[in-house]
Amino acid sequence: MTEEIDILYIHPFGKQVYDSNKFYLFDNDVELKDHNAEKYYSFIPMGLIGTLNKAIEKGYKVKGINMPLKRSMLDLGVEECLKGLDTRIVLIDLHWYVHLKSGIDVAKICKRVLPSAKVIVGGMTATIFAQQLIKLDCIDYVIMGDSEKPFSLLADKLLGGRKVIVPNLVYKDGINPVSYCSFDINRYNYIDINFMDEHDAYLRMFDFWLLIAKGCSHDCRVCDGSKGVYPSIYSRNKLIVRGSLDVAKDIKKLENRTQTVALSHDLDMLGKEFWSDLLEHRYNIGVRNEFFQLPSIELIEKLASSFDALDLVFSPVAGSDEERRKYGKNFTNKDFLELLKQIKNIDFNGGITVYFSDYMISQLKVERLDSITRDSLVAEIKKIHPLAVIEVQHQVVDPMVMIKRHSLEPDRVFESLI
Repeated sequence: MTEEIDILYIHPFGKQVYDSNKFYLFDNDVELKDHNAEKYYSFIPMGLIGTLNKAIEKGYKVKGINMPLKRSMLDLGVEECLKGLDTRIVLIDLHWYVHLKSGIDVAKICKRVLPSAKVIVGGMTATIFAQQLIKLDCIDYVIMGDSEKPFSLLADKLLGGRKVIVPNLVYKDGINPVSYCSFDINRYNYIDINFMDEHDAYLRMFDFWLLIAKGCSHDCRVCDGSKGVYPSIYSRNKLIVRGSLDVAKDIKKLENRTQTVALSHDLDMLGKEFWSDLLEHRYNIGVRNEFFQLPSIELIEKLASSFDALDLVFSPVAGSDEERRKYGKNFTNKDFLELLKQIKNIDFNGGITVYFSDYMISQLKVERLDSITRDSLVAEIKKIHPLAVIEVQHQVVDPMVMIKRHSLEPDRVFESLI
């Protein structure tokens, strides 16, 4: 029996680029551990949930397939998942660069198995490489920037034959520049994922990542989401923040669906007025918040009193104050350790996770961070919080950083990632 749907969404496999000789040049003397290279990156982009729920609101039938989840649960490949499906639109997210190669492979399979379907890609990485992607035979459209409104308009055009202008769209014969940004962010549903196969398993397996804002107020020199880079991707130069009441309602709705809500943005980044309003409420759920800088102890106390469990995450990157400042982190080891001592006095259910980087990997060089200062700081952290989770990972410089800040040709960066 054939299952007829209007829109098929596929979240592709993801894989890091650590072992690619095409990606970085000066690797002869560096032996990199395979930290995350085989992870499939199952998390679906938070903004895409709002995009697809908008299409559902319009009456379109949507089915979502999470390929990493299908592989881990049922050992299924793309072609097996497409059997018995009939759709007119295939949407593939290319938000993170780790999905670029696999996303293109999925598009090729969809064009072969579902030749009448239009294949659409979108997301941050799709936006950066829109001109490269639209040249591929397997891709019909690229949605640039925020997709909440443009995708549903494109669905109107393709499925309903309506004469509408679709902003943020690259097609075979031209381009409609980025003119839509999601300043209407409070109009979208970012929590319902019933359109996904195995959505219950997804909610049990992972924290639910909740979109509370878009953009960033910090300027990290390795991140495409930083304020120094994302304006050139999304054509906006400020944070877009959801209403605190809307976020509070979403967290309440998630209480019976999942154990932990992970916030897309550091609450401290969004300001005291926002987090004070949000944390006036009591939530029967755990929360994960990663701090970019060091927050006030007041914020941590409010988090501890507002949620059932608390996962406090810090990312000092380096063990040295001087080295840390290179990556936009403006706090010292002394201040960090003092904050950890204050946290020890708070009674809360949960723990502390600290992320460090050992290598910064780019197409220009592989930079090794000082391990001596890092190990020394880790030892001090463990004295205060013996059960703290310490993770040391490779970090890859994002593609738009390489293009914008290091003047690499987009074609070169694109080819290195596929």
